[in-house]
Amino acid sequence: MADFQMFIGACAGSTGGGVKVSRFIIMFKAIRRIAHKILHPQFVTIIKLDKGTVQEDVIRGTSIFMVTVFFIVAISILLVSFNGFDTETSATAVITSINNVSPGLSMVSLIGDFSQFSDFSKIVLFLNMLIGRLEVYPILLLLSTSIWRKNMI
Repeated sequence: MADFQMFIGACAGSTGGGVKVSRFIIMFKAIRRIAHKILHPQFVTIIKLDKGTVQEDVIRGTSIFMVTVFFIVAISILLVSFNGFDTETSATAVITSINNVSPGLSMVSLIGDFSQFSDFSKIVLFLNMLIGRLEVYPILLLLSTSIWRKNMI
């Protein structure tokens, strides 16, 4: 349960890292809507958040964002797991880093630290911290070659 709470991070508008509560609510309601649509194909459901209607492009964008974050987390856990530590240590180290929350569990708990990780893993965790703090899309834009072309600047 603590892993899941670390993944949420903070509320919308917060400077804390994490996926944010509002995105989880939108995704939960979208999944519930899909399940309801399977049972009742003719039924139309509108997703509401804070007394306002959530537009379809927002739902689609949130879905893409969540898939991207989960993909980055999965790849990062795989890369960090090459240290040979237990799954709990590797997973919570990545989740702690990408969501900028502390501490993690097992070796990165209150009594542990990241000093036992290899330099490669520390670079992966550093990139996760950067992605979590600056958000996913700005970092992906920095990696895009089109933004660095001379005619674009």
